Amino acid sequence: TSTMTDDFFIHMCQCSQKSFIFLMRFYHELVYVYYVIDPTRIFGISLRMVVLTFQNGLTDTSSLAFAYYGMEVTAKGNLMIGNRLGTIALRLSENSKYISNVIAVVKQYISWVSEPFHAIAESNLVGFHAGNRIGDEFSSSLNYYLHTTTCFLCGKNLSVLKEVCSAEIVRLIENKHKWFVPSFSMLYWVIAELIDGSDFQSTNHNPLIPCEQSIVTIPANAMHGSLELFLDICKLMRSLFFRRDMDKCVSVLDRIMAACQLRPLTIIGVFFEGLISFEMARKASDSMKWISNGEIALTFMKKWESSKWNFENKIKLLEAERMRSLGFFDLATKLYQEAILSSEKHKFVHEHAISLEMQGLFFVSRKFNDDAKISLEKSVKFHKTWGANAVAKRIETYVTKHLTNGNSTES
Repeated sequence: TSTMTDDFFIHMCQCSQKSFIFLMRFYHELVYVYYVIDPTRIFGISLRMVVLTFQNGLTDTSSLAFAYYGMEVTAKGNLMIGNRLGTIALRLSENSKYISNVIAVVKQYISWVSEPFHAIAESNLVGFHAGNRIGDEFSSSLNYYLHTTTCFLCGKNLSVLKEVCSAEIVRLIENKHKWFVPSFSMLYWVIAELIDGSDFQSTNHNPLIPCEQSIVTIPANAMHGSLELFLDICKLMRSLFFRRDMDKCVSVLDRIMAACQLRPLTIIGVFFEGLISFEMARKASDSMKWISNGEIALTFMKKWESSKWNFENKIKLLEAERMRSLGFFDLATKLYQEAILSSEKHKFVHEHAISLEMQGLFFVSRKFNDDAKISLEKSVKFHKTWGANAVAKRIETYVTKHLTNGNSTES
């Protein structure tokens, strides 16, 4: 296929054989089933759909065949092939009733390698509107969920996102489309805590929004794998932002690295686990175990370093934390600054804030109190810009307690 142009695929003959059209639609439905119960099966099904398309011609689900197969090969590291398959899928879907579905798959599971997260979020919004126009409620809701979570990962203002989540949860419940309600609700509660801190559950909330406890206590046999992974990534994020229970977080590394499908949220899960691992390496007795875990996360992140916009600042910060943990302080100093500059350049305001806090804590450990105070106060500023007022307050309390009067407490 490397010698075939994209136009060759776009202009293949159309197949009108009803039994084949039915078979391709059946495989499409089967992908959804296996995504929930056994994602490892999707590779074989998607490859079968592509092969059948070559043998019999195009059907209305052929765009999905290329999208699903592109999703799989991207996760396996075949970035150029995955990107090409995604491009073909989008072109095939332009006048298809599956356009919203294809946008969701391609933009979230393939394009994150080559496009900024910010652009992917906007593309998912296009997919949301496309789904609404053609009456594809599931794909429309999927795109809106992916749009919202990616906006969160890009550092969009938390107060805005909180209102978006609240409105969408209510809409889904009222329309009896409850598949995405647990995920939207969990994101809502994470955002609420980042804004309001420990009092987040006592603040006024729409009574239709499921409480956090009802989500995390969903029985294991009733919780699909992607929701379980999302809940564990949320725990990692909260653990880092509030610097609590880092040793109690459930690891996501093995599941994500073995995953057949990767998207921005799962990659960020690796990033947060890596940061927590290097932090724990400086606190726990089994430091080498934690350093090893952090290095695994860093190696995984470096697989995608060709996408500088999305990953350069994250890789730099992980490298800085690694150098600090290993005692290479001069190199760590340089890498912290590079991470800060990269996060600012690529418009990740929340990761700019995280990098500044970690630089500040590094300066505290080195007894550079004046530099530490400057970095931490800047971190407060950017956390407030993001809307994470509770995180900003935690850092302000630390500065007041440990740096205002010239005290120095290593963190």
